Amino acid sequence: MRATFYNGNKTFSAEPAEKQDPKSDEVRIKVAYCGVVCKNLKF
Repeated sequence: MRATFYNGNKTFSAEPAEKQDPKSDEVRIKVAYCGVVCKNLKF
């Protein structure tokens, strides 16, 4: 799977990541689309 990481200095990267099994009090959801509005980010 791919995950988005915050690298600092107001930069993000999408990189491969291993899928982790959810814990007993967590669930996994499948996200079809998502987006980030830059003006909503507070650095």
